[in-house]
Amino acid sequence: LASITLLSCSQDETVATMDRVAIAFDKVFVENSTSSRAAEDITLDKLNNFSVYGSVVKGDQEGNIFDEQKVEKTAGEYTYSPAQYWIPGASYHFTAIAPHEGYWIYTCKPGTESEYGTRQAQYGTITFDNHSAGAEQDLLWAYKTATTAASFTQKPEAIGFSFQHMLSRAKFTFKNGFAKGSNISLKVKNVTITNAHKVGTIELNGSNLPVAWTVAESTTENPNTFERNFGDAGTETNYGPQTSGTTVHYYLIPVANANYKIEFTIDLYQAGVLLLENIQKTADIIGFDMKRGYSYEFKAELNASNTSNDGALEAIEFKVTGVKDWENYTNVDANINTQTSGNN
Repeated sequence: LASITLLSCSQDETVATMDRVAIAFDKVFVENSTSSRAAEDITLDKLNNFSVYGSVVKGDQEGNIFDEQKVEKTAGEYTYSPAQYWIPGASYHFTAIAPHEGYWIYTCKPGTESEYGTRQAQYGTITFDNHSAGAEQDLLWAYKTATTAASFTQKPEAIGFSFQHMLSRAKFTFKNGFAKGSNISLKVKNVTITNAHKVGTIELNGSNLPVAWTVAESTTENPNTFERNFGDAGTETNYGPQTSGTTVHYYLIPVANANYKIEFTIDLYQAGVLLLENIQKTADIIGFDMKRGYSYEFKAELNASNTSNDGALEAIEFKVTGVKDWENYTNVDANINTQTSGNN
């Protein structure tokens, strides 16, 4: 279920420069996110801080001006210290990652002295530990370049970052597939992905990003998976025929050809009476290509064929085996007493 709207903002802009004008960050945008959930989305209103990496190139010279620089929102403005300044006739590359303090590591790609200097802010890798984050931490990334004019004419605008969500979101919806009027209600509990990826890496290449991450192969000795319990599907005690219950969202590292094993428990009620309790179920999601910045809703329908572990539930049926014939009543004769009408 793709629910993210990308903002169409240019990744590159040319700015006019003035002597000793500080580089500022502002005009921050975040891709839309619209679901209430346990894991907390970083929305524009909640983007309180981020880290900036930045390099400047002029001719064959390159230097680093920002290295995990914390930028904070104060009174609605994004500020940092100490200030860095624009140089005329230079090119700048900025990479931003939010939140500033998180379970991620950004490694700038080393360059050669003649070509790039020592580090390239537009390249490198992000490694994210979703296990340590409990699958509850959003991760944002933004990239921007700027080129200063050869002469100082006016104060440049602040660098505007348009952040993208780097992970996938997932939730699970279970539909009670029994027919309306069947008096069967369900409760789905403890929905769990048993093999969510712990750690993943994505390689940056300026504004060109892969749609998925790479993850290390999981082995018995070095498992790269963990369990993430999504809780119960819905907040109601149980839900009736043709209605659904949905879990909260959590974050997953998006990978191509993902295979997930899902476990959950079902309680079945008939006419409000709990008749089948803690039915253990498993399901598989096989060969699913996940993409960063997308929100997924995995749906399943529960009905008579898949609810019980003892085979399909059998519907109560009725049949007619016969109709008893009428019998003659012969034990006592029934006389009808009649009187003749007239004068006595």
